[in-house]
Amino acid sequence: MQKAIILFIIFVTLSSGKCTLEDLTIERQNYSGTNLRIDGVYYNKPDKAHFFLYRNGVFFSGGSGFSGSISELIMFRSIEENNSSMSKLPYWWGVFRIENNEIVIEKWMSGDSFKYRTHKFG
Repeated sequence: MQKAIILFIIFVTLSSGKCTLEDLTIERQNYSGTNLRIDGVYYNKPDKAHFFLYRNGVFFSGGSGFSGSISELIMFRSIEENNSSMSKLPYWWGVFRIENNEIVIEKWMSGDSFKYRTHKFG
């Protein structure tokens, strides 16, 4: 009986927890430069990792391992239902800025705690 009570308490504790977002240290700013193209996808051919940069300074990670061509990837991402579950998860999103001709990205990372921590790339 005591084990059942302990398991119940653990279950209630875990199921009632909400994930919080660590604050990003890079402030989102509109990108008004002309050095980057913002009308398509950035694609790493060997890993097939891809991401999108938006004019409003937002970064979206499309993941990696897509098995089709770049044109198939763009077509896949243009269909809303293919993005609906991903777009709700914070760890696909972040912000970017340009520093000394380098793209610096900060995004939330998934983890095993109740907090989405941030990480900078660049």
